[in-house]
Amino acid sequence: MKKLVNAYSLLLIAACSVVACKSEKNKTDEMASAMCNCFTKLNDSIPSEAMNVFVKLSTVEKVSDSYTTEIGKLGPDVLEKLNRALMSTSTPGSPVKNCLEEMDKKYKTVGGQEGEMNRKMANALKGKAGCEMMVTLMRMQAEKLGK
Repeated sequence: MKKLVNAYSLLLIAACSVVACKSEKNKTDEMASAMCNCFTKLNDSIPSEAMNVFVKLSTVEKVSDSYTTEIGKLGPDVLEKLNRALMSTSTPGSPVKNCLEEMDKKYKTVGGQEGEMNRKMANALKGKAGCEMMVTLMRMQAEKLGK
């Protein structure tokens, strides 16, 4: 189950990155806030223990390594609920998927490398309450692309 949650997290990050690459550089803050608002639609379906992991990881140095460790500490029931919530982001008609599709339409122009955009968006959201999951996911993707 932990591997499945990790796989869905990476899929979710990739989906976020596709939208992130379709922004003009001067729209990064606006787009980051809009994307955070899309993902807050998941908050009610993610167990508090899992949300606490995202809050904690939003400020750590090496988020990818810490993510694997922290997710590994969650129980099977929590992992299953987290997995279901993450899977819902790719379900046609889901609130998050619809929101991301609207963002894709709004931010059509390409502006910057994927890793660069992820870092800019994560920085734009740092310290914004409720956006910790987005910060963590964007930082993980930026770390992955930076290797």
